[in-house]
Amino acid sequence: MKLSLKTIIPIIYFVFFLMIGISIYKHYGLSWDEPIQKGYGEIIWNYIADHDEQLLTYRDRHYGAFFELVLYASEKTFHLTDTQKIYHSRHLITFIYFYISVIFFYLLCLFFLKDWRLALLGCTMLILSPRIFAHAFYNSKDIPFLSSFIIAMFTLVKFADKKTWFWALIHAVTTSICIDIRILGILILPLTFSMMFFNSLFKKEKFSIFIRNHFLTYIVGSFIFTILFQPPLWNDPIKSFVAAFIVMAKFPWGQSVLFDGEIIKATKLPFSYIPIWISITTPLVYLFFFLVGIIDFVVKVISRKNRAYAEFHPFVLPLLWFFVPLLSIIVFRSTVYDAWRQMFFIYPALLLLAILGIRFSYKVFLKLIQSLSFRFIKATSFVFVAIIFSPIIFSMITYHPYQNVYFNKLVGGISGARFNFEMDYWGLSNKQALEYILKHDQSDSIKIYADTTPARTNRFLLSPEQQARLSYVKLREEADYIFGGYRTRKNEYHYKNEFYSVRVKGAKILSVFKKNKGQTILSTPVKIGQK
Repeated sequence: MKLSLKTIIPIIYFVFFLMIGISIYKHYGLSWDEPIQKGYGEIIWNYIADHDEQLLTYRDRHYGAFFELVLYASEKTFHLTDTQKIYHSRHLITFIYFYISVIFFYLLCLFFLKDWRLALLGCTMLILSPRIFAHAFYNSKDIPFLSSFIIAMFTLVKFADKKTWFWALIHAVTTSICIDIRILGILILPLTFSMMFFNSLFKKEKFSIFIRNHFLTYIVGSFIFTILFQPPLWNDPIKSFVAAFIVMAKFPWGQSVLFDGEIIKATKLPFSYIPIWISITTPLVYLFFFLVGIIDFVVKVISRKNRAYAEFHPFVLPLLWFFVPLLSIIVFRSTVYDAWRQMFFIYPALLLLAILGIRFSYKVFLKLIQSLSFRFIKATSFVFVAIIFSPIIFSMITYHPYQNVYFNKLVGGISGARFNFEMDYWGLSNKQALEYILKHDQSDSIKIYADTTPARTNRFLLSPEQQARLSYVKLREEADYIFGGYRTRKNEYHYKNEFYSVRVKGAKILSVFKKNKGQTILSTPVKIGQK
């Protein structure tokens, strides 16, 4: 059987992407939350395997258990005991799950746009989103949720299209997985209802019959699978779920963040927090086409009404997918922090609308040059794509492996954002600093002082021999090296003897200071976050 280009090229594309991920997953450091998440997975495992009831009183039991259980189960299955191998395996599995979701995003784009080339363009935009790409290796909460949401949106459109018992149950499974990773996954229920309603309204189908049959199957199935996949709910499903929803809707995180040059309590953030973070950390060209896509959708639906529905009605879903969660966070004043990672799951919707804007813009462009030769038009298509992606690819390469601190030109890049917005808030750069010290200091015992957890936990990504050479002290005066991060700093450290710094495009995201014998390391102590 002869394979066509629309089959061969996507296969090569996804194989190449997989090879890239497998070749670089060890480059990334350990995020602040990973040891905590690993411990949570162990508690869930012990509850299932040994009936250990610690889970029932565990402080963070309201977090989604599904993916952490998958990660810990893999650790037990492969008998991993070396911390370096354990965390590398977690990074690899997290990436592979994201990789699978990109394939589903391809299928979703194909459903919306009916063009495999535009579908691959959408996947490329998702992959070439610097912050999303970096998080895809070490963020076992927000990236699995984003990935699961993509898969659930695909099963939603299949369910809406086929209207069968089979797709009702499949969609129930994917919905429950989302809920069991983050409670916000419950938003898929009203999204599903809305899409079914719009389909019935414009296709003149009897919505009441559908509700009575397939939709009720979906609702009941979602309820059952949500309980099944979430061990913390097993003891008292209704009460536990309501408690989790209340806690996670306004999570009691009382720390402060650096936002637009000000230190602000996470519980008192302005309405603009999420919109601004999305605006300054998304490639500008994506934002531009996102706005074009929305304008194109609204104008054509209003002007053509029902005639436009056959072409544009699927895009009601990404509109709801993007704006409903965003507005709900703003209206209910939910606690968010660490930039906008908790809202990553709405990003694929932004990209779907951006692709709509690209398609519209390209059609306009073709009309302007329709008198020119086909060869010239084809060449300009490649130039068009190169203009979109070349600067982003260059940024991702120069930032590697710290794409997580990418900022666009709205704030002057990372240099303009420094001291105004949070930098490496999860402390991933500590891995590189520890490796540098071990390479350049041959002492058998190296004493380190760090005022943040990641400087200590990133040693878990080192070999056992390297870990044995490191010791952590409680007082600066006892240390050989002092670590200083820039998560919420608004100025430089007032320390002497900077031994090493991790820089991204010239901007420091971590500093290490060395104390020489008989010499003090401090000139003026400055507390993190203090002016």
